[in-house]
Amino acid sequence: MKKYILPLFLTSTIVSATTEYTENINIIYDQNIVNEFMNHELKFNLANKRRGALASQSQYIYNGDYTLVNLPFAYNISRKIGVEINTPIISIGKSKYHEKAEIGLGDISLGVNYNFGKYSSQYGSNITTFRLKTTTAKEEKGLGTGLEAYTISHNFAKDIKNIRMYALLAYTINDDSIGDTLNLMVAGKRECFLSDKITTTAKLAYTTIKKPMKYDRLDLMVEFYSNKLIAQMPLTLGFRVPLIETTWKDNGSKTFSIYLNMDGFFN
Repeated sequence: MKKYILPLFLTSTIVSATTEYTENINIIYDQNIVNEFMNHELKFNLANKRRGALASQSQYIYNGDYTLVNLPFAYNISRKIGVEINTPIISIGKSKYHEKAEIGLGDISLGVNYNFGKYSSQYGSNITTFRLKTTTAKEEKGLGTGLEAYTISHNFAKDIKNIRMYALLAYTINDDSIGDTLNLMVAGKRECFLSDKITTTAKLAYTTIKKPMKYDRLDLMVEFYSNKLIAQMPLTLGFRVPLIETTWKDNGSKTFSIYLNMDGFFN
């Protein structure tokens, strides 16, 4: 019998103040948060399972003028290769950017993952992903960019004594009207000093978008995870502190964020 691993739900809530950035910048940045900075550990958990492992999530992002609900699914075709699909639903409130509220399908993305190595091996556990962002959203309603994008990323994780280290490099090719996106992240996870029931992860996450829409952002993300506080319901509480945030217009809003992850597993 095949062994299936199915997270019941993983809800990620990010709260931040409304800014004057264009919707394209906000959508691009939030997609990168979900796909690159917040999904990496689930990818490693799935990659280290057997063939036929399945993962499902739900993610919620609130960013002032709009709400994004992402519904990803991932499946291991073999021990080395997996596929994923991310389906975003976007709701935009009435604002100075939009005369009326809109809700609908965002830009669906499709990905293929190749993984190799183990946490304890000399070269660690590695996942290389190629992702295509489609144009399923209606650009005229502000639900997406209306342009295809291609992402190549590499995730790395390795156990060093009692600390698990992570690293990420991702590059997205966007249309010339937006500019390409570069994502970098380094992170470390270990048992919390306050309790052995909690693990703590600290991340430094950097995003930059090239001209013409110049955008730079460096975040400190701190997460507290436990699968022992509530039976059969692993929880993660995270805080995102923007250290640097600059745009082509000004120095950005430097807003703080908080998010909550909840997941469960079936064997």
